[in-house]
Amino acid sequence: MKKFAFLLMITFSLASCSLEDDGPNTLLEFAEITEVDLPEYFESGESYDIVVTYLLPSACHTFNGFDARQGQGSNSNEIFIGVVTSYDANLAQCNKEEDNLSREATLKDVTITGEVGTVYTFKFWVGQDSSGETQYYTVEVPVEDPDAPGEEEE
Repeated sequence: MKKFAFLLMITFSLASCSLEDDGPNTLLEFAEITEVDLPEYFESGESYDIVVTYLLPSACHTFNGFDARQGQGSNSNEIFIGVVTSYDANLAQCNKEEDNLSREATLKDVTITGEVGTVYTFKFWVGQDSSGETQYYTVEVPVEDPDAPGEEEE
C-alpha cells in the first residue's frame, strides 16, 4: 500500500502544471461595427433584438460576444455596445485568408423600460482615431406610443 501511495504521489507531481504551457493564449479585441439595425422607435416594456454587422480584425479572429454597458446617472439612457472578438495569441502569424471579414451578430432581448418621450442613445464602437480617441456610431431612438393620436400624413 505504501508503494501505491508513493507511485500515486509521483504521478500527481509529474502531472502538475508546467510553466511552459503551450495551450491557447486567447486575447480579446474589439471589432469595427459597420452597420446596425434598430427600429424607428421603441415601445416601453417591449424587448428588441439588435442586429449588428461588424468586421473581423483578421480571418483568425472569431466572435466572442458583446460588451454592452449602460451609462450612469443623467446618462442612463446611453448604451455603449462593442463586438468582442478573440484569437489565439500563440499563433506566430495568421495564415488564414478570407476576402470577406464582414459578419452579423444579434444582441437579443434588449428590454426598453423608459417612458414615452424618453430617447435612448446607442453608441456603437467603430474604432479609434489617429490620436487614440474612441469613435462611436451614434443612433438615437425615441420611446413612443404607437396607439397615440398623431398628425395625419398627407
